[in-house]
Amino acid sequence: MIDISLKQLECFLEVCRDFHFTNAAKRLNLSQPPLSRHIQELESTIGTKLFIREGKRIHLTKAGELFLKESYQIPAILARAKEAARRADRGEPKRLRVGFVGALMGEQLLALFKRFRESHQDTQLALSDLSPARLLEELEAGRLDGAFLGVRPKRNIRGLQSMAWKTEDLRVILPREHPLSKKRSIYPSELLGETLITLSEGVAPAFREKLGRIFNRKLPPIGSEATGVPSILAMVVAGSGFSILPNSALGSTDPSLVSIKLKSEDAKLEQVFICKQTKDNEALQSFIALL
Repeated sequence: MIDISLKQLECFLEVCRDFHFTNAAKRLNLSQPPLSRHIQELESTIGTKLFIREGKRIHLTKAGELFLKESYQIPAILARAKEAARRADRGEPKRLRVGFVGALMGEQLLALFKRFRESHQDTQLALSDLSPARLLEELEAGRLDGAFLGVRPKRNIRGLQSMAWKTEDLRVILPREHPLSKKRSIYPSELLGETLITLSEGVAPAFREKLGRIFNRKLPPIGSEATGVPSILAMVVAGSGFSILPNSALGSTDPSLVSIKLKSEDAKLEQVFICKQTKDNEALQSFIALL
């Protein structure tokens, strides 16, 4: 029997957003002691520490990294299950399963989902927010019909096709007080002596390859590898280094950060939609037609 509560899981995932207990407690409308207690109970249930606390800095243990990888999709699975039950009750049997990288969720993608929902009211649009690596796993396993990725995968996957979705600029993200923050544009060579904060290669292998091309295979020293954009931005705010991210990942950026143009021929990100090579899925074909 599973003895991990949804509240414990919610607290764990919220702390992992920016690795800051005080911020997580505010977002959950909790005081910090109950939040810490939920985390301690979760660690006790699992039988190992999930976080390492070094002064004011917090990061995941190896066990914590693995637990995050396996658990962060659970809220989305429960939400999809609830929505599926409601739609079945309303007589909506068709279902299209589409994944996306949450950091790239912008107005254009939201508008696309809305147009499909309005034009196909008999079809349930089941959405999953997953890492790029996990999206590919779900596509290969047949648990998703299609997915939006920020970078075209390094390898071709049998049975899947990809198509360009949109292209956007990559930006240099710096603390506002950084010596380079007043520049209108920055060359990659100007960043070689700085510390890079980026997504882990396991989470976004194609994006790491993209960074390698931008820096001519000689990346700046990597200070931290994160599992998501909120963590990256929090570490940049804290002065741990700089990052390179697409426009759509920034959202309403913290005012203590600046976003500067990256001067490089490779400073464009071609986002793609990857899906099954099939003509039998009517809902999928209709969705592709809206791209």
